[in-house]
Parts: sequence; C-alpha cells; structure tokens
Amino acid sequence: MRHNGKSINEQNADILTMLARLLPDEPTYPHVEDVLHAHGLIDDLPLPDTFSKPVDVGQPVSPLASRVRELVAASVCRRAVEFADKELKAGRISHRMHRHRCNIARLDEGRHTFEYGNRMARALAERNVESLLKVLDTSDEHNRASKTAFEEVLGVKLLRLRPAARHRAVFLLCGYNEAQQAQWESLAAQRRAESEAERGLQDAREAATQARYKDTEDAVITGVEHVDRAIREGYSTIRSYPRGASVRYVLARGEERTARRLSAKDGTLAYARAVLGTLAS
Repeated sequence: MRHNGKSINEQNADILTMLARLLPDEPTYPHVEDVLHAHGLIDDLPLPDTFSKPVDVGQPVSPLASRVRELVAASVCRRAVEFADKELKAGRISHRMHRHRCNIARLDEGRHTFEYGNRMARALAERNVESLLKVLDTSDEHNRASKTAFEEVLGVKLLRLRPAARHRAVFLLCGYNEAQQAQWESLAAQRRAESEAERGLQDAREAATQARYKDTEDAVITGVEHVDRAIREGYSTIRSYPRGASVRYVLARGEERTARRLSAKDGTLAYARAVLGTLAS
C-alpha cells in the first residue's frame, strides 16, 4: 500500500482486518496483492514513463525488413507473455503484476523499430554472408522469427534442415554457387586463423610481460624483451629436454650449445611460439 501511496488509517483499518481473514495462514506477497487489488485498496500498476513518449520506429528498406520486424516483435511479445504466465502459475507474481507485464509486452510489440530488420535486409543486399550466417546458420531454436521471415519473403527454406543444407541455403540467398562458396569459406578460414594467431600472440605477450629475466649484462628485463632479443640474435628454434619429471625448454641457435631459457609457466614459451609462428607465416 505504501508503494501505491496509500496509508492505513481509521477509514480502512477495519476493512483490512476483514480482508486479512480471506488470506491463508501464511500468505505470499502475490496473495496479499491480489486481495488488496480486488477490493480496490491498491491501483493498477502504472506503465513506465517511456510509454508516454512517442518512438520513431523508422521505415523498412524492403518487404523483407518489414516482415522481419513484424515476426521478431511478435516473437518477443509472445515470449514475454509466456514467461509472465509461467510466473503467475508458479505463484511468484500477482494477477495485477501479470496483467502489467502483459500490457507492457503488447505495447512494446508496436514500438519495435525497423533497425534490426533493415540491418538484415541490407546484409542480404550487400551479400554479407558473414553477417547472415551468424543469424541464419543456427539451430532451429535460435532466431526462428528471422528465418521464418526470410523463408516467407524469399522462398528459401532455413528451418527443419540438416546443418550442411542450412549452411548452403544461406549462400544461395546471396547467389553463391558451390565453387564461390568454397572460395569464400577458404578465405574466411584463413582470416580466422590469422585472427586467432594475433589473439594468441597478444595473450602470450601479456603473460610474458609479467615475467622477469636477466640479460647478458645482468640487467632485469621482461619475458617479452628476453624472447624478442633472443630471436633477433638468431635463436629461432625451440627445443625441449627432459629434466626429471618436468621438461626444460630453450631457444636454440643452430648447433650451438648456448641457448636462451623459456618457461611454460611464465608465458615465455607460448610467446616464443607465437612470434616464431607469425614470422614463419
């Protein structure tokens, strides 16, 4: 009642006492809320302030964008209502709160913008396979509304397919034949490998930066400096030697007996591997 700006006073104390008898011995918060609301002692929950302001939903760039927006908005609304129904059935929210959540979900459906639908339509127009794969080349439980919109508007089936067929369907949307698809995938795999190598190098560099070594003049340097200097001086082969139950790693130069120590624990081994791998590629 306090949250609704209502006070308990001489006028309603007797009524509240009588209403309390309608409740079970150990009522939940939703039980009390339902009784108070049913007898007019608390009001409907107000809509958030955002609904008092108009929203610019934009304009669709194509029929596909329009259908994507329509189906996605309906799907979001349906999931919100289904969740509210589940919460009500479990007794975790009152009927008042359930009605409030459903009202918001239905109002939000009409305020859904064309931003996402337009983005998907532009990705198709630009033959942006990478963007389309992220949304459309997923299991049937994900992005179902978007896939349905593409199927309805463009006639390309994306649901209830085996993964390989679904993957191929996305390339068909962009007009790729099988040879063009193979070329695109080869280049994509190369880009991923380069990106992973760069991430590996950065991660290894960060770890090796924390390590401390001494150079030939007994000055303290980081693990990164230790490895970089060794590689510049021609120590470009990683070798390993068993030492009891452990393994010793070094950077070697030709057949020389001298070497530069590496460690798997402090990141210098991983950093040396990453740097040498980058140089080799």
